[in-house]
Amino acid sequence: MKRTTLDAAVQRLNILTHSPVTPWTSQELPDGSTRFTSNVGHWHLDFAYGQQQLARMHNTAGGVETFGGFGTKRDILARVLAMIDGFRLAEGVAQ
Repeated sequence: MKRTTLDAAVQRLNILTHSPVTPWTSQELPDGSTRFTSNVGHWHLDFAYGQQQLARMHNTAGGVETFGGFGTKRDILARVLAMIDGFRLAEGVAQ
C-alpha cells in the first residue's frame, strides 16, 4: 500500500471534520525569530517503533491525543476510513 493513500485519507478526515489541514502556523516575531504554534484539531500520523498511529493536535504547544494505538499502514487506513464513514453517516451524507 502506498503511503500516499493513507496521507490522502487523513487529509480527507481533516477536511470532513473542518479541522486545520496544516499542523503548524508560523509567526514572525519582532526580533526576526519565528514562533510555531500547533493547529489544534489537526489530524496527522505519528510514527514510532516502525509503525504509525492516528493522532490529533490537542493544544497549541503540540500536545496530541491518539486514537487506537500503533498499527500497520493497512490497520490505520481501515481505522481512518471507518471514521470517515462514521462522520458521513452522522451528517446524513451516507446511507
